Order: sequence, then C-alpha cells, then structure tokens
Amino acid sequence: MGLVNYCRIGKTIREVRLKRGWSQARLAEMAGVSAQYLSRIETGKKQASLQVVCEIAQALQVSIDLLTGNERSDRGEEMPVAGRILSDCSEYERQVLLDILEASKQSLRVNARYRE
Repeated sequence: MGLVNYCRIGKTIREVRLKRGWSQARLAEMAGVSAQYLSRIETGKKQASLQVVCEIAQALQVSIDLLTGNERSDRGEEMPVAGRILSDCSEYERQVLLDILEASKQSLRVNARYRE
C-alpha cells in the first residue's frame, strides 16, 4: 500500500471537473464543501479526508480509484480505458452504455456456439 498523493488527487479532480465544464463553485456545491476548500484540494494545499474525496467522486460520477490513481485491472488496460471513456458521460449516457455492454456480453455468451 503506497502513500496517498494528495497533489495527484487534486489535479485529477480539477481535470475531470474541467472536462465536465463545471466551475469550482458548482462541484463544491454538489460535493457539499466550500469552493475555497475545493480550490485548496485541487492545488494540493489541503489534504482532503477520505469522506470528502468520496463525496467529490460521487459528484463527478467517477470511481474513487480514478481520483486516487489506484485503477487496477487483472485484465490489463481494459478497465482504465473504460473508465476514461465513461468519465465525461452524463449519468444517462453512462447507464445506456453500460446496458449496451451488458447486453452485448450476454449475447456473446448465449451465441458462443456459433463462433466457429
């Protein structure tokens, strides 16, 4: 288990927030913190508690692993790539894409007998 890199967490929060086109004030309100506190987190001047990082991740609709840089996959790079693809989607878009992926997986398994 490595040390927590608060500067990286803050930088990632800022990157995701900007991808969404959100102001610090908007994200801060959604996460239940002040805009000043969020600014200090993003610049690495303040170490956010696990609770606050979770609230920010939930507001951004991303995995806490994305914010902490701890994305891991036993199958190589597929999971981080999927996370990046979904990272700027709305909740609706995320759900539709996940439904499509799940239906595709089920179809592949049901029709596996036709592969050859």
